[in-house]
Amino acid sequence: RASLSLLPPPANVEAKPLGPDNIRLSWQSAVAEGQPSVPYTVFRDGVPVGSTLNTSFEDRGLTEGTVYRYAVATRAREFAPAGPRSPECEVRTPPDTMPPLLLGARADDDAEHVWLRFSKPVDPTTAGLATNYRIDQGVLVLRAEALAVPALVRLRVSPLTRGATYRLTAGGVTDTAVARNAVPTDSMVTFRADRMVLHYTM
Repeated sequence: RASLSLLPPPANVEAKPLGPDNIRLSWQSAVAEGQPSVPYTVFRDGVPVGSTLNTSFEDRGLTEGTVYRYAVATRAREFAPAGPRSPECEVRTPPDTMPPLLLGARADDDAEHVWLRFSKPVDPTTAGLATNYRIDQGVLVLRAEALAVPALVRLRVSPLTRGATYRLTAGGVTDTAVARNAVPTDSMVTFRADRMVLHYTM
C-alpha cells in the first residue's frame, strides 16, 4: 500500500486577540489556488486544539493576560497524519476590562424570589451580598445567592404583589476578571410579578 505524503505547513500564520478569552488565527493556504481544500490541525502550546478546512480558526475559552503559542500543520485528508508544523506564532490575550451588565430580572412563581441575569460570570462574593440590590415599593431583599450558572443570581425578597411592576437596582457586583470590573453604578431593570417572562430594559 502506498504511503501518504505529508504536506508542508501553511505559511504566514498570524494570531490576533479578539478579546480577553478569544484569539483568531489565519494563514496562507498550503495548496495551490483551485485545488481542493485540505484539513489543518491547530496546536496551542504544543497541544492540538482543533481542526478546520478553512484558512482561519477561532480559539475560545482562553485566559486573560496570558501568552499562547500557536502552530498549524496540514493533513492530506481527514484522519491522515499531520505534516510538519509551522513556526510558532506568539500572542497575548488582553486584560478583561469589560464590566458586567445587568440584563434582566424575573419574579418566581412564589412571588418571593427574583432571578437576575448578568452579561458575564459574576463574583459569588459580591453577587451574594443582599445589600448590593434594591427594589422599589418597599420590597426588602432578604438574601442573595450566586448560582452554579455563573451569570445568574437569585434573590429572596419580601412578598411581591401579583401584577405589580417593580424597579430593581444593582451596584457593587463585580465580575471574575483579574481587575474585578464592577457593574455600572445604579444599574436598573424592571420586572413584573405575574409571569415567568424575562423582562429586558432597552
